[in-house]
Amino acid sequence: MEKVKIEVSAGNTTTLLTGEALKQMPPEKIHITGDIKAVNTFLLVRQKAGKGVQEIDKSKAVVLVDKKALTITLQVDPENHYGAVVTSKLEESDELAPFGVNTAKMFSKKEFVKLLKFNKLFFESAEKHTELLQAFQKVSSEVNIKASDSSDDRGNKENAFVKEVTTNAPADFMLSIPIFKGFPESNFKVEICLDVNEGSARFWLESVDLHNIKVETIDTIFKSQLSNADGFVIINK
Repeated sequence: MEKVKIEVSAGNTTTLLTGEALKQMPPEKIHITGDIKAVNTFLLVRQKAGKGVQEIDKSKAVVLVDKKALTITLQVDPENHYGAVVTSKLEESDELAPFGVNTAKMFSKKEFVKLLKFNKLFFESAEKHTELLQAFQKVSSEVNIKASDSSDDRGNKENAFVKEVTTNAPADFMLSIPIFKGFPESNFKVEICLDVNEGSARFWLESVDLHNIKVETIDTIFKSQLSNADGFVIINK
């Protein structure tokens, strides 16, 4: 395409373009993934000022809710290949993840002491943190194994294997930590579980409080984030 410049009075310049017009391109498919507030924010703005593939028609749009996957997905026009799709995702906080509470994550004594040492900020008090850290730096455990194998002439048979672990390790502690990204901290008790094999102690963390808070919080968050979806087709997975 060529440019032709024409000078006119008062120092103004007009540019004429000659040649073939620009090739028309199809609309770009919009697929946005953001935090759990993404769909709510999109609906709040685009219901009043949406154009093209972002224009929202409640009779066409569909909202998919999946609490197990922690997602909310808005399909502006599922029948249109270029219809915008916006996905909200609720994620566990970066602060909580290293503790591995209620997961299969296990720690050696050295790893657990390091975890405690570098997460002082999330304990209920500096004194409680220091007390717990010092206790695990000096922790000791003893294993007592009892086994029996007996039978009588009447066909009765008994096999028993009992493993008892005695330790001076504290049984639990309190955390004050954000559970989900973008939300304030919650307070909950964490239980310290222990097993000893061949003289080596392994620790893992469990919390009924955390489980219950998560269930309640997810319900509250999802209800809040669907506040602008009145009148939409909402499908729960």
